[in-house]
Amino acid sequence: MLIYLHNIKFRLILLAGILSLNSVIYANDGIPTFNISIPRTTINVGEPLVGQLEFHFKEPQLSNKKEIIKQINAEHDLYFSIEKEDAAIYKGRYAYRVILDLQDEAGLDYKGTFIIWYDVLGNKIFFDKPGEYTVRVGLAKELLSNPVKITVKSENKKAQEALQVLTEREDYLFLFVGLDELPEKRAGILERVKKVLKQSEGTMLEKWSAARLGVACFKDVRYGKEKEQSKIDEIHEYLNKGIELPDDFPDRDEVLYDLGSIEAMKGNKIRAETLWDEVVKKYPKGQFARTVLEVRKQRVIK
Repeated sequence: MLIYLHNIKFRLILLAGILSLNSVIYANDGIPTFNISIPRTTINVGEPLVGQLEFHFKEPQLSNKKEIIKQINAEHDLYFSIEKEDAAIYKGRYAYRVILDLQDEAGLDYKGTFIIWYDVLGNKIFFDKPGEYTVRVGLAKELLSNPVKITVKSENKKAQEALQVLTEREDYLFLFVGLDELPEKRAGILERVKKVLKQSEGTMLEKWSAARLGVACFKDVRYGKEKEQSKIDEIHEYLNKGIELPDDFPDRDEVLYDLGSIEAMKGNKIRAETLWDEVVKKYPKGQFARTVLEVRKQRVIK
């Protein structure tokens, strides 16, 4: 399989052994070694499975301007195999935007998170029934990790029932990757996700829906499209719920950053700075931490 990162073509060569989920694949010169881990292996029906991905390169990753690249988009680079009771559910590349942030000053180490939740081509959720699942992750079907057992429970059926509200593929894509580029369908998508939010109280799905709604709707405030105070208060409520997501959940740093921005708009300067402090402390290598530090730097200069 050929891997494309920043228009550089890599041919992966497996040199050693069977892999464990926290092990490293050793590759030839110029190829990144990688490490994948899944922190929580027990989830409820309808919930996403969160994983972490690390790349290590032997040579610095440089842009055309010879500057160290801050982020790598590893979309389509991951390969997944998912089975339930030895029956294959999915095997193939996985369409999910995986953003890896630079972790060092040399341009060698990158890290990011990914979600296993929705089959874009099959238009269905992977973990839609309780039971024991087996997941393998890699950079090609020949380079998969050892099997990892995932337990899916149905203790809380709210999320399972709430997902029935989502009727369009775009609804799932909005939750899955934050797709918010369909103006003609946006109102319908937001309305259905709001219903999911109300019907999934106390679940991961509630927090995830709130986070997506908060980030999407805050863009309207940021770009001056939304000025009504009641709407801004609603967005504020979404973001407050969204930050209850686990620290390692993808895009939580953006939720914190946007909530800080709304708090600042409301005149709550202390809470805004506290939220931005959390962005810098917990996600120091991410895009939003860099934004916070740059803004603070400009304040000092002025």
